[in-house]
Amino acid sequence: SPDPSPRLLHLPDELLIYILQHLPRPALSAAALACSALRSLALHPKLHVRLVVHPTCSPRALRDLLATHPDRLAYAASISLARCHALDEPSLASLLQSPRLATLEAVDLAWCGQLLEKTLANLARLPRLHTLGLAHVARATTPALLGVLERVPGLR
Repeated sequence: SPDPSPRLLHLPDELLIYILQHLPRPALSAAALACSALRSLALHPKLHVRLVVHPTCSPRALRDLLATHPDRLAYAASISLARCHALDEPSLASLLQSPRLATLEAVDLAWCGQLLEKTLANLARLPRLHTLGLAHVARATTPALLGVLERVPGLR
């Protein structure tokens, strides 16, 4: 008797993840609803390389996200915290100290309120960071910005 399972699921997981990487977010969400196997694949960290935090996200919610789902940062290429006015230094510090951020290439902190020089120095230490958005960030001093600019070519 023929195998009733869909032929798509006979492909190796690596190939399915590669295929899912090319789907727009709504299609990826729809695929995740199709069956438990696709749902499991749709949650793979490789499919979540861009983390966008909604501006109304509280510092506690951000810390909880990082604490309960640290694997989502494993392949992160960019993080947008733009307009997160409530973002506090401890939340940002915990994010930047995560060892999983070695792949991070872009960070957007535009309109995020006040960032301490220590935070800017930590950002500059991210090994692959090449784009940093700091538009309308209060208290970003000239020396701190110059320090970041030495290490991060794409300062906006």
